[in-house]
Amino acid sequence: MPNMRARKIAVAIAVLFLLTLALIGCGRHGQAGTSATPVAPPSLGALKVWIPCGLSTYTPNFDKLLAGAGVKPEYEIVNLWDLEARLRSATTKPDLIIMPGDQELQGLFRKKLLAKEPVAWAFNQLAVLIPRFNPAGIQNLADLTKTTALVLSPPTTSTGYYAQEALKKAGLYDQVQKHIVVSKTPSEIYQLLADGTAQAAIAYSGCAFPTSKDEGPKGQPQSGAKLPAQAPAPPKQRKVVDLGPVPEQYAPVFPALAGIPVGAPHAAAAEAALKQLLGDDSQTEVARFMPRPARQTKTSAERIEMRVYCGAGVRPPVERIAKNFMQTHPNVQILFSYAGSGCLLASLVFSQRGDLYLPGETFYLNQARDRGFLTESQHAAYFVPVILVPKGNPKGVKGLEDLLRADIRPAIGEPDSCAVGHVTRIIYQRAGLWEKLDARKPRDALEVPELGYWVSIGTVDAAIVWQAQARQFDEKCDSVPIPANLYDPVDISVGLLKFSKHPDLAREFMRSIASPEGQAIFKEEGYALQPHETPAAPKPLVTE
Repeated sequence: MPNMRARKIAVAIAVLFLLTLALIGCGRHGQAGTSATPVAPPSLGALKVWIPCGLSTYTPNFDKLLAGAGVKPEYEIVNLWDLEARLRSATTKPDLIIMPGDQELQGLFRKKLLAKEPVAWAFNQLAVLIPRFNPAGIQNLADLTKTTALVLSPPTTSTGYYAQEALKKAGLYDQVQKHIVVSKTPSEIYQLLADGTAQAAIAYSGCAFPTSKDEGPKGQPQSGAKLPAQAPAPPKQRKVVDLGPVPEQYAPVFPALAGIPVGAPHAAAAEAALKQLLGDDSQTEVARFMPRPARQTKTSAERIEMRVYCGAGVRPPVERIAKNFMQTHPNVQILFSYAGSGCLLASLVFSQRGDLYLPGETFYLNQARDRGFLTESQHAAYFVPVILVPKGNPKGVKGLEDLLRADIRPAIGEPDSCAVGHVTRIIYQRAGLWEKLDARKPRDALEVPELGYWVSIGTVDAAIVWQAQARQFDEKCDSVPIPANLYDPVDISVGLLKFSKHPDLAREFMRSIASPEGQAIFKEEGYALQPHETPAAPKPLVTE
């Protein structure tokens, strides 16, 4: 009996213990279920994403777009030219392929290499690209018939296919066909333009340019190269100019597709990523860096874009003013095209679109006015030209004649394409020294920041730049003044373009540039507010 009683007590204790555990567990479960703390979505792990070079700049954007799906993208660059071969030979298939066009993935789908039909995540468009000096004098699409070498991508790619279609619709294909050069790689498009072999190309503007400073003119990353977690910002391009998009009547926007290949290791995660890519928040973000989103959201429909053609030398103050303007106009995004003033004018003549033109000198603004492109203009500030030399002026440069010395390596802005180069030529002509300087074949640049950079790293010994840019290199450079009688006041003005789709907003932004607040920003950045005024001294460096 004692043993029987002991067993019953033990069983009762065990049952009570199990009931207690169950009650505790239920209590915890109920507490977690009613907690106000949001539960993060389960992580789906790394997602292997293939993208071409032309989209590599936007990997931070894709990180942001796909974050809500709980995936961490790992990018690999693939060449559009050999996409099918790469996919067939890949030991480990990618989870997702994102393309800037539609022909590549449609081809893979027809050959049953995709698990399902690809979907459009954005729309893209073609651009006309030229060497920086525009040797064929291209001002419109019909001028492509002036070229002796027109570069296109292979017709199996979206760029090649739609470029041929555009030329046929414009009635130009038969005239240019014998001059078409089909590039072997994306980088060859850039190389053929940069070295002057070709006079024009039709391509994605991004795909034709190098994507890192180390790659040089030939520079697309090799197919299969791994990108860092955040792709480096592309360098400023100076040898190739993007004239603007091919007119839509000949080349309408076309879908940019994304697809999941057969054999994707994480197909479910890729599905979640695709769904996230097409969500409202993601499509609103896509509208910020692609010509159009795949679907219009309420936010993107209400968004207003203004395009400003801005001389590279005016960038610092105008960016600050634009930032302030967009804070007070949250539905407005100001898109800038930065380049030398002459390059911007060429783009403006070709594209005939945009809202404001802000070159570095009225010489270029007057050319736009003479063409009937401007409806009104507004003065902003003045440039003051100076001679920039390395810190301490080691070669004792005292004036313009010193740039003629045999021991000096001079640099100037390109006189026909860069505002500071145009003014430099006037200065030397008035000093009676232009022929001598020109005979020295000084190194030239399309943008004034490039001149400052060359002096700062010792590539050249002296360059003529704007005082505002000289201030940006104050740590490594000094400046030598130029007599004021050798140049006229270098006026910086902004013009309202007749093509503007939002003239009232564009006018408001133009006036904000010339407002007291805008003028104060120009002064802080080292620009003169009066003719021949000595700009403010650089701000002292703040060290911690």
